[in-house]
Amino acid sequence: KANAITSLMIAVEENSLLLAETINNEKNLAEATNNILASIRIMRARGVFDQFFPTIESTEESTMLVPSNALLETSVNGAVRIVFFLYDNLEAILTSSEVNSKVMGVVASKGRYEAISGPRSVEFTLRHLVSTHKESACASWDYVTKQWSTSDCEVVRSNSTHTSCKCQRLANYAILSVDKESFKEAIAS
Repeated sequence: KANAITSLMIAVEENSLLLAETINNEKNLAEATNNILASIRIMRARGVFDQFFPTIESTEESTMLVPSNALLETSVNGAVRIVFFLYDNLEAILTSSEVNSKVMGVVASKGRYEAISGPRSVEFTLRHLVSTHKESACASWDYVTKQWSTSDCEVVRSNSTHTSCKCQRLANYAILSVDKESFKEAIAS
């Protein structure tokens, strides 16, 4: 399943970026289907500003902020091309039973799973699928190991319905619900 999920994410990302590469002027395209909300944004690198996703009202209350420093790092030939995704039901077919949110992601034309070196991180908030007494952990999808990684993300705040995170990579994100004891052991190691 992990191979199939990774292939699906890569195919959706590559097709979206191919479309973005064909557009040479500033543009903001959005498409909502039954399973994916996508937004393709093309902008000049000069004067780029923080980008929020989604820009339309969302009943999911899942949001993302990509800071301008991360956008500048992704510019190619003076243009920033970035694609946002909010997947519906992708979490249901993931091999990890710990996923407790929808999957939300961002990819830039410079590449996927890009590290951010600037002073600010990607910030996002995801709604929990179920209320749980377990710990929430912020995670990004690692395309090489084909599993969730918590190494580049941290929890900013969490309650019974939502978790807010900061991550140092442009990636696909989710909230994991993990056992408190194994969570403490993972952080300590």
